[in-house]
Amino acid sequence: ESQLTARAAVYSGEKLSESPLVHTKLAEVDAEVLSARLIMANDGHEIFAKAKRGEMPTLLDRARYRRNQAYISKLSVRVIDRIFEASGGHAVFDSNPIQRFHRDAHAASHHFGIAWDSIAEDYGRLRLGLDLKNPTRI
Repeated sequence: ESQLTARAAVYSGEKLSESPLVHTKLAEVDAEVLSARLIMANDGHEIFAKAKRGEMPTLLDRARYRRNQAYISKLSVRVIDRIFEASGGHAVFDSNPIQRFHRDAHAASHHFGIAWDSIAEDYGRLRLGLDLKNPTRI
């Protein structure tokens, strides 16, 4: 039985594992993790295929790979937020590893290399045929 299942019952008296809210969050978490893995695997396959052919990625390709990395970070933060929210009040205690995962995921998501807004802007500019404001970023 998982820690989530073993925790205290929700206010109605049912186990958390029987809560429709937990079921919904679990479905969302699974879909977001799968999406992140598929994006990462797809980019990896594409990059290695280009390398085998001796091709260099275009500027737009590189911007897309960076966009995807930043988006995977966003998905990861959503996942840990959902898990944190579904874990109940005990999730905030230092003794609960969930609070550390939550804090670490948020801290990592603020790294410049995966800062969504600037990376998304670069991708959008290139996709629309505009020049980059800072071409050295890609």
